[in-house]
Amino acid sequence: MARKVPRLGKGLDALLGGASEPRDEEGVVEIGLPEIKPNRFQPRRSFSEEKLEELAESIRVHGVVQPIIVRREDDYYELVAGERRWRAAKIAGLSQIPAIVGHFDERQLMEIALVENLQREDLNPMEQAGAYQSLQQQIGLTQSEVAERIGVSRSQVANVLRLLQLPDEVQDMVREARLGLGHAKVILGIAEADRVRFARDVVSVDMTVRQAEKAAEAWKARGTGHKIAEIREPVPEEEQIEPGVFVQDVEQQIGRTLGTRVSLRDRQGKGRIVIEYFDYDDLQRILDIIRGR
Repeated sequence: MARKVPRLGKGLDALLGGASEPRDEEGVVEIGLPEIKPNRFQPRRSFSEEKLEELAESIRVHGVVQPIIVRREDDYYELVAGERRWRAAKIAGLSQIPAIVGHFDERQLMEIALVENLQREDLNPMEQAGAYQSLQQQIGLTQSEVAERIGVSRSQVANVLRLLQLPDEVQDMVREARLGLGHAKVILGIAEADRVRFARDVVSVDMTVRQAEKAAEAWKARGTGHKIAEIREPVPEEEQIEPGVFVQDVEQQIGRTLGTRVSLRDRQGKGRIVIEYFDYDDLQRILDIIRGR
């Protein structure tokens, strides 16, 4: 059962990031975690266990500072916003969580879930593309309206949506951060029948975006008979280090967080991190994630 508690000092506009506000009739209440179900329109398909553990530890120390938002649905509550807090609260061992109960129709439920995640979460590029597509097809927004609602440029929306034209196998490579957005943009310039093979080759020789662009030019000029590995620019000798499991894991973690390809050059605990971007909009997106915006 929901128990009334004093209202917290967070405006709903801040919670929803500018999305439609609920008609708050109950204030902030405490709701049992088992009474809550996830939002069926949640665009995120994976949650970082490490980040959830970090959030859970913060909740153990400080509690849930910002309430989740839910709507009443028969004998349970459906999440509108705040799934990471809900999951972390369960990990932290809480039995209840502060929540604001609002009234939303299906359109609002979907729009808030998509917009909140796009504005606040580090969705991987394929999750972003799916969310943008849902805002267009199911909410009826244009690309310009999606860009305005999320706070990005229209060109960024258009570039991300183009990822949906990639074959499923290549989409999986992007989803797993084996390919970055820049690589995907290059692959989209390859003939559709050759995209999977080209993508496999790019991944197999660990190409940068610039190297992939050069390979794509040669690929289109000479056909598919040449060896793509011959196009790859040589790596300085001091960087020719076989990546260990730790390095690969760090590259994947950072890549998933930033939604792009990341290379870690490690030499006995010292080195450098290379973060790839394909245009200034993408660079701004990465900077916003790093700054926590």
